[in-house]
Amino acid sequence: MDADRWQQLKKLFEAALEKAPSERLSFITRACGGDANLRKELESLLKMHDDSFLEKPAFEAVPELLESQPTDSFIGKRLGSYVVVEKLGSGGMGVVYKAEDSRLGRFVALKFLPDSATTDPLLVERFRREARAASALSHPNICTIHDIDECEGQTFIAMELLEGQTLRQRIAEQALLPSDEMLDLSIQIADALNAAHTKGIVHRDIKPANIFITQGAYKA
Repeated sequence: MDADRWQQLKKLFEAALEKAPSERLSFITRACGGDANLRKELESLLKMHDDSFLEKPAFEAVPELLESQPTDSFIGKRLGSYVVVEKLGSGGMGVVYKAEDSRLGRFVALKFLPDSATTDPLLVERFRREARAASALSHPNICTIHDIDECEGQTFIAMELLEGQTLRQRIAEQALLPSDEMLDLSIQIADALNAAHTKGIVHRDIKPANIFITQGAYKA
């Protein structure tokens, strides 16, 4: 997406946020006219915003379809003290890689901002602010943030590498989970949310895809 298109979309997005939910559909129709791609991009961006978490999330501020994501050329590269091993996935928040922390001899996950977001100081600052907020949380059921850094013009967060499966994947395997597993899951999620709330952080996107099941624990 070129700079002019991005600025147009950004202005429409900000204007749409000022509208009441009941008024957004008519606003989008008027603002986008017959530009179906613009409408799709705007609706996707608004959906990502509505599904997001923390204060004003940068992790999911720009949907995947808008971005030229960091490429697989990072694989094998050294970014600061991290050596990128493999790509784990991509989405609205950008791209996540598995990397080795050469200082501590451990594997971590590196989450990168989407390319176009790195040129927007506001989004970069939100990304950094939310990383700082999340790093204040220390709880066995919350993914740990280790570091935030920038390399080759790419801002990224180094975080705990989780191994296991999401709750969404677990449900796909067995739609009706055993009652004891559901109770254990509910208790651990509630405990994690309580820990976040005591730090003034509200997670607004609790769903199966964002809950990770590791051996003996659930991570949000």
